[in-house]
Amino acid sequence: MSNEKISLSFTDGSSDKVYQAELKEVDGGFNVTFQYGRRGKPLQSGTKTKTPVPYEDAKKIYDKLVLSKTSKGYAPEDSGIEYAETEKAGESTDFKPQLLNSINYENLEEVFNDFPKVFMQTKHDGERRGASITSSEIIASNRKGLRVGLQKPIQDALEKLKDGGFIDTEIDTEDMGDHLVIFDVLKFKGVDAKENLFGDRVSHLGKLGEEIKSKKLDNALKVDSPTFADSLEKVKAFVESAKSNNEEGVVFKNGDATYNEGRPSSGGNALKLKFVESATLRVTSISEGKRSVSIEINDNGNWISVGKCTIPANQDIPNPGELIEVDYLYAIKDGALFQPIYKGKRPDLDETAAVISQLKYKKD
Repeated sequence: MSNEKISLSFTDGSSDKVYQAELKEVDGGFNVTFQYGRRGKPLQSGTKTKTPVPYEDAKKIYDKLVLSKTSKGYAPEDSGIEYAETEKAGESTDFKPQLLNSINYENLEEVFNDFPKVFMQTKHDGERRGASITSSEIIASNRKGLRVGLQKPIQDALEKLKDGGFIDTEIDTEDMGDHLVIFDVLKFKGVDAKENLFGDRVSHLGKLGEEIKSKKLDNALKVDSPTFADSLEKVKAFVESAKSNNEEGVVFKNGDATYNEGRPSSGGNALKLKFVESATLRVTSISEGKRSVSIEINDNGNWISVGKCTIPANQDIPNPGELIEVDYLYAIKDGALFQPIYKGKRPDLDETAAVISQLKYKKD
């Protein structure tokens, strides 16, 4: 009886997907876990055994899983990135992220006037992750507050922070696949920082950044140090710089506000400006013989069509009922999204995210 793991890949034209499976002894039994997704992106984690099972049963499950993938064209590779703590994927955690409402470019002056202290950060196009460093383990959570795996280099870097004294520290991050971008600190060495003003939490980010740099962990952990804006011109310059660098957008935070879990009904002390509009939608159907899907959105309990979206050749076509993320220029009243661009599936969200209030409409 022994642990086993395998890294598989499937390449077809511009499509490059990876699949990893592991048979591992846990708590007197064995678990079979897996991770999958596009190379270079955060992988989705799961398990075939909700509780440990005898080795013989786990081995059959593992072999069947590997065979199902290799029969579809996946082949073993030596360069697979190992994921850590995947056997605990799906467990509930205490992570409840602060969620941001959107603003337009026209709102910049209003934000500058409303926030006593304005801090700015780049908006990153990854997946939300809370990461908690305890004395015994590293706990990574998605935006639903469910436990997920991290790539082993990220996990190792967080372990080194723990060894450096950062125990009972919790950070709010974006998982970019091969590294985390840290943009807030919720607990700092045992002190709950969520009730601190963001301007004070900036100092925690600075100390964390110094530790990461001194330990040479910045390949796996990167701190997004906030920029303070003392003029509207500085706000606009930061936005233009981010836009010219092809960033996804900019986040504005009130330096005199605490960390508020969830999303306010309107406004808020943390706001995002995205350079393209984005919406979470539900797939209605797959177009026969085509790489496109029909998409819909929830309008006060009624699901209405917002057109179709083409799925790139290097991505799997989502199934009816799945949620996806789509970028677009603008929405047309009682019509479709203009120039929708498929960004990917959203298994981290539920249907309450696919609401019509997300849409930004073309001005008359």
